[in-house]
Amino acid sequence: MPPGLAARLGRLAERDVTAADPGDLWENSTSGWRPISDQVAARVVAAAQPLQTEGQRLPFGEPPLPEEPDASLVERPRYVLRGRNVFLAGQRAMIDDMPGGDSGPLLFNDVCLLPDPFFDRAAPLSRFPAEFKMTPAVTRTGERLTVAADPGAVLSIEEPVIALASTEARNYGSWLFRILPKLLTLDQLGPEAEGRSLLLPMEAPWMEEIIAALAPGRRIIAQDITRIAHLPDVIAPSLVAPSNIFPKDTRKRLLSLASSLVPKRPPSIGRRLYVSRRNWSETIPRRVLLNETDVVMALRPLGFQEIFPERLTFVERVAAFACADIIVGPTGSGLFNTVFCHPGTVVLELEPHTGFRAMHAHLYQTLGLFHAFLRGTVTGPGTGPAHPNWQIDSHKVTETAAACVRALQL
Repeated sequence: MPPGLAARLGRLAERDVTAADPGDLWENSTSGWRPISDQVAARVVAAAQPLQTEGQRLPFGEPPLPEEPDASLVERPRYVLRGRNVFLAGQRAMIDDMPGGDSGPLLFNDVCLLPDPFFDRAAPLSRFPAEFKMTPAVTRTGERLTVAADPGAVLSIEEPVIALASTEARNYGSWLFRILPKLLTLDQLGPEAEGRSLLLPMEAPWMEEIIAALAPGRRIIAQDITRIAHLPDVIAPSLVAPSNIFPKDTRKRLLSLASSLVPKRPPSIGRRLYVSRRNWSETIPRRVLLNETDVVMALRPLGFQEIFPERLTFVERVAAFACADIIVGPTGSGLFNTVFCHPGTVVLELEPHTGFRAMHAHLYQTLGLFHAFLRGTVTGPGTGPAHPNWQIDSHKVTETAAACVRALQL
């Protein structure tokens, strides 16, 4: 541990930590970098704006819920942070160690500087319950943060980096709407970001595949979210697609990526896809569709081909979804591959409950995808309230899928 680092960690121990207030950052968005604290500055990248192209909800399956969007959505604003001698703790939280009074320490992450109404500027530390759950050296009690003064808990990264991680960084679906858009928009971060190494989780082969496709040649530093990272010089972009609302420029980049990979599409994958969780449910029984085999068999006469996204390479997944006309599948990470679909693709999502529907509707709507939902019945608790075991009427699935096919042919 570099000299003086232990003392700085000691200043963090047992301190009340608050989310940083952006001040007049958004009122003066053209003025470049603005100091938010002695150690962190921020710059606006994009303002909020209405969406121009939206996918329509199809009149099949379950009726819309009252909270579902019935008006045009708005692209969220974006910003970028630059930190000097800060700590990266948990999954995405940057913390300075400003001593004294009400001024610090301050927490920064990829959403907390968003302006009203997209985020509450005065949000307390408890607004971020998952920030530190994977970092044993950091604990939170209410608004108080405790940092263990253990040299082994800190990793010092001396070279300038771009920190790209966000929450649920070990989840494939989360990567597709949290981390992948950041990779696609590295060129928007300004000249200060050029040539920097990328700091992000590297824990699975599919992560390596995504990086190889989107950031070839970049040096990668694997983020260890179980340790605190000391970063002398870091740039960190905000979320590009909060609430799954993809900006127009990011959608263009996704389409460009998909188009570049279409010639590599394996000829065995057709245009009507059933995105299966059967293999996944056997290895990790989470949100298990108990009669999924019946659903697969019922859809075959309609020309649907069952695919297992986790068995495909990244290039194969991108190409398969980019070439699809209609996609059916249960709620899960596999359906987030629809970020590679072309506008006008039809998606029928089978869901155990409506808990994910609003955010998934945002995804399909902002990608220009026609979509419908069909709800099943919860049969057991599964691994938790959000991930119960369930089943669905396979005849109703085929009827709704057939209606989607007819709509596609009109």
